[in-house]
Amino acid sequence: MSLEEFILVPISKTLTDYPAPNNHIFFNLLMNLWCKLWGINTFAQAANNVFIVRLLPLMFAASTLMMLLNIEAKITKQRVIGLSVFLLAVIPFYNTIGQVRGYGLSMLLCSVLLYFSYLFYHRPTKVKGALIVLFTALFLYTVPSNLYAVLSALVVLGFIFISQSYKYHVRIAIRFNAAKLMGCLLLGIALGVLLYLPVARQVVNNEYVKSEGLFRGEIWGEAGQIFTYIFKPYYVLLLLIVLGLIVALVKKADLRVIGVLALLIVLPFVFSFIQGGKPFDRTFLWISPLVVLLAALFGEILYNYWIKNTVLSNAMWGLILIALMFSFDDARKDIDAQLTKGLIEGVRHQNIYYNYYLAHYHPQQRLGDFKQKYYTDSIPVFLHEVDKYAMHGYLPIHGINWEPNTDKIAAVDRYFIITAFEDSAIADFKQYDTTFEFYRISGDIDFVNIIEATQVE
Repeated sequence: MSLEEFILVPISKTLTDYPAPNNHIFFNLLMNLWCKLWGINTFAQAANNVFIVRLLPLMFAASTLMMLLNIEAKITKQRVIGLSVFLLAVIPFYNTIGQVRGYGLSMLLCSVLLYFSYLFYHRPTKVKGALIVLFTALFLYTVPSNLYAVLSALVVLGFIFISQSYKYHVRIAIRFNAAKLMGCLLLGIALGVLLYLPVARQVVNNEYVKSEGLFRGEIWGEAGQIFTYIFKPYYVLLLLIVLGLIVALVKKADLRVIGVLALLIVLPFVFSFIQGGKPFDRTFLWISPLVVLLAALFGEILYNYWIKNTVLSNAMWGLILIALMFSFDDARKDIDAQLTKGLIEGVRHQNIYYNYYLAHYHPQQRLGDFKQKYYTDSIPVFLHEVDKYAMHGYLPIHGINWEPNTDKIAAVDRYFIITAFEDSAIADFKQYDTTFEFYRISGDIDFVNIIEATQVE
C-alpha cells in the first residue's frame, strides 16, 4: 500500500494525504525523492528494481548501527567496536532492514537524537541545539506515536531539572543544560506540529489512535511480548543486562546514564497505558537500538569490574558473538517453522518477529512462472485470501487478468486460484462444484500459491 499510495505519487500527495497511519510522511517523502532520482515512477518499475527501492532503508539501518556505536564510544570512552554491533542479531531490527516503511528511519532518528542530546547535555552549543530541534521534528514527522519517546525524554529531564532546582534555585537551574535540552525538545515538538498541520485532522482523528479507555492494562502484556521478541531466542542480551546489573550494584558503579536509558525505554509504555490506545507492536520498534545500547553498557561494566582481570578477558566478546550467531540462526529456523505452520493453518503472522512478508512470499517469481507456463486469457483466474494491495499491483505487471465473479465456474472445466492458503481455498471452491480436482502448480508452499482446478468425469 505504501508504495502505490504514498511514494509513487506526486510529492504534494505524500505530504497532504493521510488516510491511515501507513503514511510515514517524512520517510515516504525521502522514498518519493529517491525513486524519482532513479526514474522509478510505477509499481512495475519498483517491482523490477527491488534492490534500488530497498537500498535507502538499508542505508538507514547501516547508519543506525554506526550511530549506536558512536554513542557507546562516547559514553564508555572506548574507541573500539563495541557490543552495539550486536544490534544486527536482534530479529525485530533485522526484519526492518529492507522494509519500505518508516520504522527503520525512526530507529535512526532516535539514535541521532540520543547522540546529539548526550553531546548537548555535556557541552551545549547553538548548532547542537538546532540539530536537536530539527531531528525531534523529523522523528515525529516520520511516525506520530514517536511522541511517546520525546515525552519520555522530557520527563527524565524534568526530574533532573527539579532536583537541580531543589539543590540550587529555579533561577539558577534554568540555566543548566537539562533545562536547555528540554527547551530544544519542546521547540522540536512545536516544529513537528507545524509540519503536520496539512493533515492534522486525519492524524488526530483516526481509528488507530482512539483510546479504549484510560489505563489500559493490556499494554504491559504487549510490552512483555515486544521485549521477548527483542531478546529471543537465547536471551543473550538480557543475560548481559542482568549480570551487568548485579556486578554494578555490588561494585557500586555509576548507573546514572544507564538509569536514564532504562527510563527512556520504559516510559513510552507508561504513556500508552495512561492514554489507553492500542498501538501495533511495530510502533515501539525504535526502542530496539536503546535496548541493545543498554545491554552494551552493562556488558562494559561486566567486563571492566569482573572479567577484565580473569582468563576470560580475551574470550568474552568472542563467546558473546558466537552465542548471538547461534541465537540468530535458531531464530531464523524458528521463524521459518512458524510461518510454514501458519501457511498450513491459514494464519498470516505479521508482527515484529514473525512476519509473512519476509519468508515464503514470492509474488513476482510465482506470477512470472505462472504467466509463462500456464496462463491463457480463456481460462479464468480467481483470487482467494491474497494480499489485495500487492496482487492488484503484481497482476498487471504480468498481464494476468482475474475474475471477480465465481459464478463463471459453472461454465468452465478448468480454472486457476491464486491464494495464500491452499487448504482453505480448496475447501471454499469445492462448494461451487465438487467435480473438480485441485493441484498446486506453483512449487513449494508459499503465501502466493497457484492452484489448478480441473473438472473430472
